[in-house]
Amino acid sequence: MLQRSIFAIALAFAVNAQGADAPTPNTKKDEALKAGLIGTWISPTDSPDYEGISISETYNPDGTYIYREYEGTGCKIIAATQYSRWHVWEGVIITEYANEKTLNEEIVSMDAGRMVLRSLDDGLTFTRTKSTSCAPATAKK
Repeated sequence: MLQRSIFAIALAFAVNAQGADAPTPNTKKDEALKAGLIGTWISPTDSPDYEGISISETYNPDGTYIYREYEGTGCKIIAATQYSRWHVWEGVIITEYANEKTLNEEIVSMDAGRMVLRSLDDGLTFTRTKSTSCAPATAKK
């Protein structure tokens, strides 16, 4: 555990030192994971991080990321939005925010409709489900 924490800290420093230009995935596995991430994902109600509100996370091919929280449990009205950048490095999704905060989430497993992630920041394992009904175009402000 300590070794992984040290790795996550070192990785965060390396990413922050490189600025906004994300490194290219270092393996074919990272490239495949990146391709699989493209699209909108939601937090299902059975995910340990589900807090009673709908959220969506959109990973765009250009490396931009959009996090949305919705009012209530539907994807009808956006309550909050946060923009950032993302890339995959050694099986970890690295999300970089403007305030220099970085989130590191290891991709434990992924298929076309569901992925399991483990936060390298707090150790929580959680799930996301690919969504077509909670896509950005369906939500109104």
